[in-house]
Amino acid sequence: MGWGLFIARRALRRPKGNAEADWKWVLTLYLFLGIKFMRSYKKRVIAQTVLVHPTIIAKTDDSEWQIDLQKRAARDWGTVQIAVILYFLLSIILEAWLPALLFTPLVWYYCKYRAVKMSAKEINQQFMDAGYNIKELFEQMPGIYEEHKKEKQEYQKQEIERLIKSQEAAYKRKFGIE
Repeated sequence: MGWGLFIARRALRRPKGNAEADWKWVLTLYLFLGIKFMRSYKKRVIAQTVLVHPTIIAKTDDSEWQIDLQKRAARDWGTVQIAVILYFLLSIILEAWLPALLFTPLVWYYCKYRAVKMSAKEINQQFMDAGYNIKELFEQMPGIYEEHKKEKQEYQKQEIERLIKSQEAAYKRKFGIE
């Protein structure tokens, strides 16, 4: 017996008066997917903009940008959902619902990719309009990433050395070795 048959049998045995619980479960799942989309969206948009540059961080208010990104994410979540629903409805009208089922996740990811790209472009354009040289800031980013990477590696080495010394000292104390 496969999983599909198992799930179908469970669905058929479910009592009829439990429809409200099903809607709550679907709504909870849909909200979870929306929150996951928004978190992923913000990470991807920030990575494609100059918002992570130290010059920008020092001069701008991060809380305002977080609010703006949240609004953009909510707007683009709705846009992506509408695009996918329209794609599926159009496929049903054209009597191609089976391929539509197979390609719906691809359409969803493509729409999300386009929304992220357009939002990052809008944010970078806003900084250009404010007088920042975006190309110069983007050229400086790899050097900044390398500096942070080196600092992180040095910190990790220092922590490892500190832990080794503390373990050796504990070993010496344990056995009375001086």
